[in-house]
Amino acid sequence: MANSTAIIAVETTTTIPASSGFAHRHIGPSPSDVAAMLRTVGTDSLDALIAETVPASILDPGQLTFGPALTETETIAYLRTVAAKNQVLTSLIGQGYYGTVVPAVIQRNILENPPGTPPTRHISRRSAKAG
Repeated sequence: MANSTAIIAVETTTTIPASSGFAHRHIGPSPSDVAAMLRTVGTDSLDALIAETVPASILDPGQLTFGPALTETETIAYLRTVAAKNQVLTSLIGQGYYGTVVPAVIQRNILENPPGTPPTRHISRRSAKAG
């Protein structure tokens, strides 16, 4: 299991139809590119690299299963199916509903008196008559 990730990349390349330009653009580095990168970082395999960099407390040792590779057209159709499940709800942004409390310092210094805005001088009746 030393180079299982590199093997998966090679297997994926062979399962996507060669006629698909999508696969060529998005398949990732070649095995020789991976070997060069591993030499550069000073490790023997991708598994060893992951073991050295990802803390064991968050590492999931299970095997990922993605299913069969899809063409670009199939991927777009799938994403449209997923997006169609979204529900369009009423947006309350700008309608007077605010679900958060804005700290006074933010409200005063950012919302009411943004940086770069010259201070407003209040003109009293007395100074207005004098001028």
